[in-house]
Amino acid sequence: MNRLPILAAAVVALAVLGADLAQSGSGQADLPVKFIHGTVTGAGFTTAYPTAIAYGPDGRLYVADWAGRLQALTLDPDSKAVIDIELVASDAELQEVFGIAFDPTDPSSPPPIYVTNTLSGLFGAGPPGGYPGKVTKIYGAGYAIKSNIISGLPIGEHGHQSNGLAFRGDGTLYIAQGGTTNAGLPDWGSPRPEVPLSGALLVANPSAPGFDGNLTYDPPDTYDTTVDQISGDVAAYAAGFRNPYDLVIHSNGRIYVTDNGPNLGDGPASTGCDSETTDPNALDELNLVEEGNYYGHPNRNRGRLDPRQCTYHSPEEGSGPDWSGPLAILPASSNGLVEYTVGTFGGKLQGNLFYVGWVDGVVGRIVLSPDGTAVVSHSIFDTGHDHPLDITMGDDGTLYIAEFGSSNIVFLKPEESGAPPVDTDGDGCKDKKELSLDPMLGGRRDRTNFWDFFDTPNPNANPQRDRAVTVADIFAVAARFGANDSTPGDFDRNSDPLSTPNKQVSPSNARSNYHPAYDRGGRVGANIWNQAPADGAVAITDIFAVAAQFGHSCAAPP
Repeated sequence: MNRLPILAAAVVALAVLGADLAQSGSGQADLPVKFIHGTVTGAGFTTAYPTAIAYGPDGRLYVADWAGRLQALTLDPDSKAVIDIELVASDAELQEVFGIAFDPTDPSSPPPIYVTNTLSGLFGAGPPGGYPGKVTKIYGAGYAIKSNIISGLPIGEHGHQSNGLAFRGDGTLYIAQGGTTNAGLPDWGSPRPEVPLSGALLVANPSAPGFDGNLTYDPPDTYDTTVDQISGDVAAYAAGFRNPYDLVIHSNGRIYVTDNGPNLGDGPASTGCDSETTDPNALDELNLVEEGNYYGHPNRNRGRLDPRQCTYHSPEEGSGPDWSGPLAILPASSNGLVEYTVGTFGGKLQGNLFYVGWVDGVVGRIVLSPDGTAVVSHSIFDTGHDHPLDITMGDDGTLYIAEFGSSNIVFLKPEESGAPPVDTDGDGCKDKKELSLDPMLGGRRDRTNFWDFFDTPNPNANPQRDRAVTVADIFAVAARFGANDSTPGDFDRNSDPLSTPNKQVSPSNARSNYHPAYDRGGRVGANIWNQAPADGAVAITDIFAVAAQFGHSCAAPP
């Protein structure tokens, strides 16, 4: 695919294959799915063999190089041109980075960054028998502090190592950890046997009191089926992955992982704890990961206590009595994975999974069943990419693709021209404003979260909101201090705040002035205006929150 300059990006219609999800009533349901193709350039930005990208809670695009350099890019919201670059970490400070994540429970500013800080093991890199894999937290003013919160993760000698990272909303961290063999047994290309934490989705809780991230083994500095983990609060959440490159914790609460299949000539398959067969050859997988399940890549080390982990299962076998088959079979070397979470094009893509395929240079689309346990359709969404390795999504629905082969970051930006201005969350601030760069003018907010804007309604005015946080908003919240909805029968606090009547029960009842539009939960992330849904009581924290947002405006059109 030709890469056009960013200011001359072509509008390319992308065919949407397979079933669409139910369309919303946003006025966009009939819009065709079109994306603008371009390359992220400007301000002297360069990257060399990008391995991981992520869109941060601060609205910046984070790009990691194979050598370990990590950059934070501020992009123009319309052209996607780079207007500012911050060097978060140099290639002298990290090893290789294959995963980037942000802890949603940490409101610090700047937002702390978690990266896998490891070696690929290619060409025998790393100390013989060593466990050089780490998860590093980068934080503080100017991102000056680099702290290894987990150390002692294994590496293979064929480009399999600690890969993608993802946090749940409670601060639990998941690590996609590559295996050390082709299909369970060492060979010339994969000479290291599997060890306690290889070939699995790992779980840790780094914010837990007394968390110990120092992983040690007996015997130390050894790869063998008899090695035991003797310290460290990191464990296998689910087993049986050869090289899980990326994972998504979906909005449906489920975990999905891409996994690279075995290659002919790279090593035999274990068919039991003391038997084997010839080298297998299989395509890649999309897996729905459930705790304790086994997904088919053998690890005889763990097989000492769990014999099912001694046997290889190809993706074509599906699921069996003691192993789980994939949701879908993917093209060779399918790696980066992201959920499309915004409601562009009337929600046609919302909840879909998008992955990138290294060998074929494709972006694939997965439409899930409503409960997330099956694949409704699997199609190739875009082609022509140069060995893409990772994919992420911006808060306006733009897909960003890390092309390892071209050393470029390519974008696919939704083209919705002709549609009326949209206010997805109904908070009085149009989506375009919410996605702009200036936070005081409504920017860098979640266009799907009604609760992050304290423009309180005036039932006697039309329109009911003035699209600005004023003194009147502060007084309106303060006047309801102490109001709550604790008595049954008042109203559903999760319903649309503007359609919920401000029910007057009794002047002496604390419920009488309660209205969910005046109530927020705690802050989400670092931004003062990003609030959780109503928690059922108008408290002093609500007054402080609206006061902190004073002057925040979306009043200018649109």
